[in-house]
Amino acid sequence: MHTPATYQPDNENKDTVVEVFKTNVNSKSATQSIIHQLEEIVPGAKINFDLEDCDKILRVETSYPGADVGPLMECVKKMNFKIEILL
Repeated sequence: MHTPATYQPDNENKDTVVEVFKTNVNSKSATQSIIHQLEEIVPGAKINFDLEDCDKILRVETSYPGADVGPLMECVKKMNFKIEILL
């Protein structure tokens, strides 16, 4: 079984970073499953969805500046949802 990469905290830099993604997630139950999986990849992150927004926004707030969002996006894609960084 493949274990997803996890973010390692940078103890010298406590800045908060918010990554915002556009998804096609449309149910509360799906958001709960995704959040649970993402919390394992990014421990201590604040993760939430805005399903009322037309872009079905996923927000991930961390204290890991410069962290690679690839593992987050891969996790969501493996759950058969679309995800892209919202610029």
